[in-house]
Amino acid sequence: MWLREEGFGTLVQIILEQQVSLASGRAVYEKLLAGVESLTPENLLKLSDGELKSMGFSRQKASYCRNLADAVVTGSLDLPGLSDLDEEKAKERLMSIKGIGSWTADIYLLSALGLPDIWPTGDLALVSAVQKLKGMATRPTTEELERISLKWKPWRSVAARIFWHHYLSERK
Repeated sequence: MWLREEGFGTLVQIILEQQVSLASGRAVYEKLLAGVESLTPENLLKLSDGELKSMGFSRQKASYCRNLADAVVTGSLDLPGLSDLDEEKAKERLMSIKGIGSWTADIYLLSALGLPDIWPTGDLALVSAVQKLKGMATRPTTEELERISLKWKPWRSVAARIFWHHYLSERK
């Protein structure tokens, strides 16, 4: 039960952080946590659109989080069972939920499941850090990022964390 609830909360937070600053996504997530007794799929589904909006959810993110909650409640997404799958199958299962794309799935597999070889090529902070540390004149394409990452297989998650650390340390 714990992994189901913990995994659900983590995925909600990642969805809220899609295409916005981490601080903005985190602020909405904190409001959500303050607005429910515990963050479960069932409790999220009980919140009205107005309640979610007052917490800072956009209409689209409310829809995505409801899709996720519904999938967990109905059993079409078994969050604890993802750890039994290989990376590709787990990513495929996550991406079958509307609102969970490649970036969201990669971040979940890397951060929540702790898989060692996840390289989220769609992450802008990662792209920026690779560009800077590799001395590239322009941002690397997805293909270039993938090629660059091959030397770190099977530990690309570690490399991603190092690049993120550099990116965040440069911003402070």
